[in-house]
Amino acid sequence: MDASMWVAKTGLDAQQTRMNVISNNLANVNTTGFKRDRAVFEDLLYQNIRQAGGQTSAATQAPTGLMLGTGVRVMATEKLNIQGNMINTQNPLDLAIAGEGHFQILQADGTLAYTRDGNFKVSATGQLVTSSGQPLQPAITIPATAQSLTIGRDGTVSAELFGGGAATIGQIQVARFLNPAGLTPVGQNLMKETPASGAPTATNPGVAGAGALMQGTLEASNVNVVEEMVNMIETQRAYEINSKAISAVDGMLKYMNQNMSGATMAARLFSAFVLGAACLAGCSVLPPQPLTHSTGFAPVYPVVREAPQQATGSLYNADMGETFLGRGRNFQIGDVITVVLSESTQAARTQSGSLSRTASNDVLPTATLGGGLLGSTSALLGGTIKSDGTGTADQTATLSGSVVVTVVDVMANGNLVVRGEKQLALTEGSEIIQVAGVIRPDDVAPNNTVQSKRLANAQ
Repeated sequence: MDASMWVAKTGLDAQQTRMNVISNNLANVNTTGFKRDRAVFEDLLYQNIRQAGGQTSAATQAPTGLMLGTGVRVMATEKLNIQGNMINTQNPLDLAIAGEGHFQILQADGTLAYTRDGNFKVSATGQLVTSSGQPLQPAITIPATAQSLTIGRDGTVSAELFGGGAATIGQIQVARFLNPAGLTPVGQNLMKETPASGAPTATNPGVAGAGALMQGTLEASNVNVVEEMVNMIETQRAYEINSKAISAVDGMLKYMNQNMSGATMAARLFSAFVLGAACLAGCSVLPPQPLTHSTGFAPVYPVVREAPQQATGSLYNADMGETFLGRGRNFQIGDVITVVLSESTQAARTQSGSLSRTASNDVLPTATLGGGLLGSTSALLGGTIKSDGTGTADQTATLSGSVVVTVVDVMANGNLVVRGEKQLALTEGSEIIQVAGVIRPDDVAPNNTVQSKRLANAQ
């Protein structure tokens, strides 16, 4: 594969990956606590044709080198941990972190996962759990006698009990990471610790750089729909440019192929011309080749006539050289006649075709956060392809010349059965023209010729 075509192919792959990242961001525009991703590109290895700083002479060096790139790839996707918009829900179980930190969620295998989604519920045992039923850590158990729940900005959970009085029932902590972008998303709005993220540091909200809690509020996705649509257009244009680069390289290869084929054909024609000239020059010294006849076209010799019949007093005798009325000739077996070839054929063919296709796609159905100010948007893409074509082909073939034939039989009605062939010696090999058919004596001209169109059962 041509190097430039391969480089453009890597560009297509990278832009396709970026489009997948953008699509995932738009799909999670309403996901609570979602952090948008960004594709990170890097160039591939370079072919070092000439090293920068290499000696160009004994006293000079090349100020720049010659290095050819081999393409691009997406090396990573990075989570952008930017604060999302705060949505007031007035639900006392909804929590949002204003700042850094993640809620700690206990998994079924005993490990911890981390989330920014503060949409909590109360389980049958009174524990605070996520929408999928996984408990918050440290565990918070709400007593059955609690009338209302209050969660302070520092994570203190207190409940007002029926019959009066209040009780502190727990403390919510958040986990901070040195590199939160290194967390691995595992679905269900959860992320797992990795060596790149570092070990978590659990602390009370609002302490040591951790964000404060906001009760009755949820953090929306930080995806900016307008920005993602602009990124999508940019990605689409980059994809188209790489596709055009592949088309341009294909056109260059096609052009070279056609020109090389033309040069090769010209060389072949020149060689054939030289060979033909040499053969023609040598034909004058070659002995004539004997004419070989195919089966059924061997020469026919005249039949020896019997002794003339005795005169019977008739004015016409069959052995006389002319008819009774003095028209035409009385041909015998072995006589020769020249057949003038004048044949032509003509064929025409017309073909037409029509193709029409219409397609439309409704893409990018989006909605702003919580049915926000912009409402929902959509884009309708469509296209119509129509192609009509008509092709016409005409073919004409003409055969002219002459062939001397021999009368091989005289039919009872006087018509003549003729047959003959002519062998043409060419530079390479030979060609044989064979003629056979039935003619009427009256169609033979005074110069002993007959038109090929006058032959019956002509072959």
